[in-house]
Amino acid sequence: MMRRLLLACLLTLSVGGALAHPIAPALLDLTQTDAEHWQVLWRYSTRIDRRDFLEPRLPGSCVELQAPTHDYSVAGLGSSYWQLRCPENLAGERIEIGGLQSSPVNVLLRINPLAGEPHYTLLDARRVIYVFPDPSATGAVQASAGPWQALPEYLIIGMEHLALGADHLLFLIALLLLVRGWRRILLTLTAFTLGHSLTLTLATLDLVQVNPMAAELLIALTLLIAARELLRDKPSVFGRHAGMMAAGFGLIHGLGFAGALGEIGLPEDALLPALLGFNLGIELAQIGIAVVLLALLRPFIRPTGHGSARPWLVTLPAYAIGVLSVHWCLERGLALSEGLPVLPGI
Repeated sequence: MMRRLLLACLLTLSVGGALAHPIAPALLDLTQTDAEHWQVLWRYSTRIDRRDFLEPRLPGSCVELQAPTHDYSVAGLGSSYWQLRCPENLAGERIEIGGLQSSPVNVLLRINPLAGEPHYTLLDARRVIYVFPDPSATGAVQASAGPWQALPEYLIIGMEHLALGADHLLFLIALLLLVRGWRRILLTLTAFTLGHSLTLTLATLDLVQVNPMAAELLIALTLLIAARELLRDKPSVFGRHAGMMAAGFGLIHGLGFAGALGEIGLPEDALLPALLGFNLGIELAQIGIAVVLLALLRPFIRPTGHGSARPWLVTLPAYAIGVLSVHWCLERGLALSEGLPVLPGI
């Protein structure tokens, strides 16, 4: 047992910093204010590795009218604002994101012309360049798409956030290892979905406001509790009522999803499609990952009862999840404390 614990510690601590949280997509927003002027917003995560530094390269025919204004008032988030003067016709002009071809980060490009519908494009390592279309050829198609054009782009962002988010993914794995029986698994996953969908929606619509760092700390605590439950000989109240635990902890994870979505923001003209797409993306990724994991684990896990046919299949992941959760609790707790006011006399 001690060897397994040490192995889990070494493996998890070696990758803990890298897996702490997925890097949220960057946002490049261009809003046309009159025939020749555009307002530019470049929003990005400050957690990004320097090797993955991204640089927006705007059309060569455009001229910057001022030096960018930078804002770092939101923890983990940087925003830059500036204005451009561009020719009226940008057909054939290019927007390129320098450094994106070797970066794991996606960039949501949002173009809001003075006339016509906004346009949404997701750029990544496979597609680093956007070319302005000829309005006479594509204007009718874009206009018919309307605000629902944002749905597929935000759906992809939601899928990637869950698939690349180690904390959310590990909690899903813990639930699948904890619950026995297909009916209980289905009910537990449904409860988790309802929980995080509720707080994701409420927080995104600003009906609930929580410090993002506090939410990330609470997510790490949910992982710690789930790991401890996996190591118990007899289930506690959490194990006996896994559906209620999944729903309650889902409320906390939903705040984490909302924090990632808040970093790129929701377009006012496509609020419902973007929110729906992001939520659907999370659910599709969750279902896909759960199906694959259940297929892989089915030969090793008993269909009913607490425990598994091969105990190491539960204990080793439980130790790994536990060590990572402690690491993240300390890391996120320190990050949160740095942003809190110092109490008098301390």
